Amino acid sequence: MIKQTMLALAGAAALGVGFAGSAEAGTLTLDFEEFSPLGSESVFISESQGFTFTPVIGDTRVVANDQPNAPNTGSNTLLANGSFDSNAPTEFSLSKSDGGTFNLMSFLGAEGRNTNGEFFPAFGSTTIEVVGTFVGGETISQLFSLDVFAEENDAEDFELFELNDFNNLISAQFIGGGAVSGYAFSLDDIVISHSPESVPEPASMLGLLAIGAVAAGGALKKKVAA
Repeated sequence: MIKQTMLALAGAAALGVGFAGSAEAGTLTLDFEEFSPLGSESVFISESQGFTFTPVIGDTRVVANDQPNAPNTGSNTLLANGSFDSNAPTEFSLSKSDGGTFNLMSFLGAEGRNTNGEFFPAFGSTTIEVVGTFVGGETISQLFSLDVFAEENDAEDFELFELNDFNNLISAQFIGGGAVSGYAFSLDDIVISHSPESVPEPASMLGLLAIGAVAAGGALKKKVAA
């Protein structure tokens, strides 16, 4: 009986190693390819791949590559869009839907409006500010200047921006700036490092088995004494 119990404990320990391995951090790219906007239409979104998008000013929508008034990457992109008569910078908050922390690594950014026309350029942002909030409430910020070039060119419309020390965040705010009004800006391929949803620790399972082993041993002793 004791031998069988010890074998069960050993097997549980082996399984526990596998459980611990499944909780390792991974890298995720928010590329918005799960959405299907058609032509010049857009799809309003509030969540993508386990992350929540919360508009503060304006809205967040996914546009297709053939959107005639927005920069291109060759695939779907996220457009943070303010109204033409808005003088307040467009802003949205990004957070993990399960409430966990994440590391913000990099993103592709663009003006939000093509710059080769006469009307729309005034409504495209020339800067994107990212403000990260840590668990304790402290913040970190980084300001990125756009090259003000967006002409529906898949290879050149977007720029790669890398963030420094945006680790263990509970949220990140993206804020457009430098426009006449509207303050639209575009994002794609937001790279995030994060831990999967929490997995129960194997120690609790081992503890229950250990209690069972002690109880079984006590019952065996009582039986022998009888």
